[in-house]
Amino acid sequence: MKLHELLQGIEVLEQNADPELELTGVSYDSRSTAPGELFAAICEDPLLKGVTFSGGEPFCQPEPLTELAKLVHGAGKDVTIFTGYTYEQLLEKQDPAADALLAQCDLLIDGPFILEQRNLELRFRGSENQRLIDMKKTRQAGCVVLLPEE
Repeated sequence: MKLHELLQGIEVLEQNADPELELTGVSYDSRSTAPGELFAAICEDPLLKGVTFSGGEPFCQPEPLTELAKLVHGAGKDVTIFTGYTYEQLLEKQDPAADALLAQCDLLIDGPFILEQRNLELRFRGSENQRLIDMKKTRQAGCVVLLPEE
């Protein structure tokens, strides 16, 4: 199935992926899923607002996740990434693949979990050192812009 066939009847706000991209199938086991397969599973859930990349450090596999993030954005959904790196450490790497993944990120939750700073009342994170970075506003401002606390 081609991407444009899958998206028929869906209001697409922005499409960053090739509409002729071949989607290979649906897999419900993330341990053996290719990017095209996972995307099909993501699009099947009409209640899904976005996708979160976490565990196994997303920035250790940025190329396939960048491809997937482009597809997710093409379907009008958000991309959130949890990373044990800080935003500044990711920039210091000067890694084009990591930079490409950062460019597709809407919300970055950065920093390692530190047990001594554990706080179960924090939104979306487990320790005080971790930040919720609004990546769209960060790119616009040229400096880190945190998501406001609710």
